[in-house]
Amino acid sequence: SASTVADVSNASGDEGLVSALAIGSANVEAALGSIHTSVAVTVTAAALVSIEVGPTGLSLAVGESSNFHAVGTYTDSSNQDISDQVIWTTSNGAASVSNASGTQGRVTAVSTGSVSIVATSGSVVGNTALTVTDAKLSAIAISPPNLQIARLTSGFLRATGTWTDGSTREITSEVTWSSMDEGVATVSTTAPTHGLVSGLTAGTASISATLAGITQAAAVTV
Repeated sequence: SASTVADVSNASGDEGLVSALAIGSANVEAALGSIHTSVAVTVTAAALVSIEVGPTGLSLAVGESSNFHAVGTYTDSSNQDISDQVIWTTSNGAASVSNASGTQGRVTAVSTGSVSIVATSGSVVGNTALTVTDAKLSAIAISPPNLQIARLTSGFLRATGTWTDGSTREITSEVTWSSMDEGVATVSTTAPTHGLVSGLTAGTASISATLAGITQAAAVTV
């Protein structure tokens, strides 16, 4: 066989076992004495067999948004984030989901109730449940509340929201981050580095996180 595409074993117990190496075609030959025959082997790309949608068990208040992701499992047992390759839908009008470039999987809660967030690729479908409540964001906590970093280094701030129903969850990627003194420190507002603070010059800066009219600040010392 063409060894770059497929290999065939002559080892005892594994005679004739063909191993796929790369996408393409190869001929596998068998010979005994003067008798020869061959068979064509075609190696195709691994096929998608399942989709896992997350996060699972999430609750959102009406008007809130969160990013969902889709991870595909293939016939070669590999896994890949396919959030920007699937078609996103919801099972009812309790939530909407984006298929726009750059925001695929961004879910917005519309009305109270339960809804399935669905990711589809061809005939393969994955889904997870979302609960939409009428709870309102009541507070934001930033950790650590006092961050110390050296000049020209960086460190992460995390934001956690508390709602009027007592529930909490991380909202680092949902809040709007801002620095009150960008000459001392800046903060990232883009994925996947939301909340990443970079120290520029010695001093102190206030870094704030805002969502739904609620703002909380943390002190950063460089």
